[in-house]
Amino acid sequence: MKGKNMTEHEFKIRGALIDFQVGECHDDIIFNPEEYIRDSADALIQEVLFTCKDAYGIAYYDSDIIERNKAVKSDLLLQAVAAGKKYNVNISAYFNILLDDKIADRFPEYRMVNQKGEKVIAYDYYSILCPNSPYAEIIQKIILDVVTRYDINGIFMDITYFQNETCYCRFCREKFMEKFGYPLENDFKEGSTEKRDFFSFRRESRYRLIRDIREAVKKVSNIKVAWNGSGSYYLGEPEIDDQSDYLTSEFHAPDYLDGIIRTKWMQSRKNKLVLTTPYELGSWGDWTVYPEATMEAIFSTIISHGGGISINHMPYPSGEFASSTNKSVLEYIKRNYEKIRTIEPVLTNVTSAADIAVIYSIGTRRLFEWKSGQLLKSYYDSLKGVTKMLLEAGVHFDLLGEDVFREKMNQYKMVILADTACLEQETVKAIDTFTEKGGSLFASGFSSLYDEYGKRKTDFDLSEIFGVHYEGESDFSVDYLYDFTEGLGNMIPGNPILVKSSGSKSLKVSKTKQAVMLASLVEPLVESTIDCHVYHQHAHPARRSGYPSIVMNRKGEGTCIYMSVGIFSSYINTGSPWLSILFRNCLATLHQQPVVKIENSQSVHVTLMKQNEKHILHLVNISDGKSDVSKSFMTEMIPVHDIEVKVNLPVKKIAALPEHTPVLFKKEENGVTFTVPVLRIYQAFVIESKEAENGKAYI
Repeated sequence: MKGKNMTEHEFKIRGALIDFQVGECHDDIIFNPEEYIRDSADALIQEVLFTCKDAYGIAYYDSDIIERNKAVKSDLLLQAVAAGKKYNVNISAYFNILLDDKIADRFPEYRMVNQKGEKVIAYDYYSILCPNSPYAEIIQKIILDVVTRYDINGIFMDITYFQNETCYCRFCREKFMEKFGYPLENDFKEGSTEKRDFFSFRRESRYRLIRDIREAVKKVSNIKVAWNGSGSYYLGEPEIDDQSDYLTSEFHAPDYLDGIIRTKWMQSRKNKLVLTTPYELGSWGDWTVYPEATMEAIFSTIISHGGGISINHMPYPSGEFASSTNKSVLEYIKRNYEKIRTIEPVLTNVTSAADIAVIYSIGTRRLFEWKSGQLLKSYYDSLKGVTKMLLEAGVHFDLLGEDVFREKMNQYKMVILADTACLEQETVKAIDTFTEKGGSLFASGFSSLYDEYGKRKTDFDLSEIFGVHYEGESDFSVDYLYDFTEGLGNMIPGNPILVKSSGSKSLKVSKTKQAVMLASLVEPLVESTIDCHVYHQHAHPARRSGYPSIVMNRKGEGTCIYMSVGIFSSYINTGSPWLSILFRNCLATLHQQPVVKIENSQSVHVTLMKQNEKHILHLVNISDGKSDVSKSFMTEMIPVHDIEVKVNLPVKKIAALPEHTPVLFKKEENGVTFTVPVLRIYQAFVIESKEAENGKAYI
């Protein structure tokens, strides 16, 4: 077998990507691979994804089976590999898989086709080919040609997925008929069995494409094989993506919330994960660098979850400003990678120490994918809402698939179901066991109310744990929460609190005898229409519905709070602070002593990782995350002062990195508290629970 063993290709944190999708509309491309790799090494980059085949279907190396870019005068990959050995930089080969204008021109029938029978243009410019066409064999040969002729460290595949509303080409139609026994129609009705089959067919098609390439590569060389989106919660295809040698997805500034969700999702599935990120203000190809504070915030978020980074630093390929490297971007990278290098020993071989878990159900995602686009958006909104609320609450948490929860549930003290409509029966049993043994559960909306075929059940699968029975949907598109019990209503105004824009109606539920009502559901006067309305928007709260909105129930040794409204999706769409405070009050009721807690800042995000017998605490200040119509790029984050940190662990000493400066702390009944005087963007601490070998302890 050609190539090094996987053990020799150690995981690198400090990576980069040259996203060389530049086409041939140049007289010449001014690019020197040796200079590029040399400058990358100087910027402390350990591994480079080097573009071999781009979105145009042209190569940057010499081959008998694919055309080299006419504006390139030599084999760039060969020079990059040689430079990598010279400057100790790993070189992995990047392939744009399904975008290929050259093959599309030769074989137009291989292109993806939309519902109207039109050949698809992807990402504004490119022809995208169908993985069910003979093109799948062509791209496999192109990749194997590079693997067998160049001493590379890995293969990275981009664009392995279908475009929306595709594909209806003749190859898909033939294979669909062969599998399901009926024709692939252009207008399968949303919510139909046929629509469900269509999405299943697309998943299997992508699985087959990636599996065949991966297996072919592994037969000739035991190098790393990975693909973009293997860590995407939007794709949610663990059947194939978990086979990636490391998980990867994209982190686009300034959408830190989405980036954090992706990072947490990957971290829970595999301890080797990489986030690729453009340096540009407006994503790939914007050519304008974002503020350095943005880069530090993104990098800090990734490493605080044990992840690696692949930062784009694409140079101008031609014209008056042409160069082999983007000097300004490399200066940013070097300063940030230098900070990472100083603490790198505590960033690898770590696992999450979270005691709170949010379950992200692939079954629910797939159910809503074919059943209702509105409900799918609502589920994504719920995921974003619960993530944002937990970040603002200053606690560390994991985002898990059902399979991972069942495997690791004993490490958690609290589990959250955010409008998780469809649960596997093994998960229902696991949650029952979890609560019986003392675990806490928070659930909202129609969690556990549907089966995988979209059929609504007569009652929740978890009804006995929730302490409620399903009675139907609200008659209104908005509702209000009121009559909060003492504690739950802390810091909330004394009037009914609006819940709107959740993507689904509130539910009517009746509580069981032993359950306790914590708040009531209040109805508006009327459903506002053009013929019947009050004031400018929805009608005011008018009457108690007779149904509870929040219920607390004991199950075995555990406690559950169930909320009949889509609180998380409503929060992400409205930004109502009262919903966030309400959830934090529920959190405090269910889990009074989380393993780590930030007391006085909603912009400081905390993670707690475990490495052997010590813990690594990370604080990241992201003060430019906003929900408005424009992007926000701050040149400097707003510093946060006097941050109080509570750690509910036995602690012997705490040291601030990178200098290992001793940190004063105060011992409490179940842990310690300490204060961080000021946080600009990022700070890490080592927490040890026993004396150092030399016996020296910090105060």
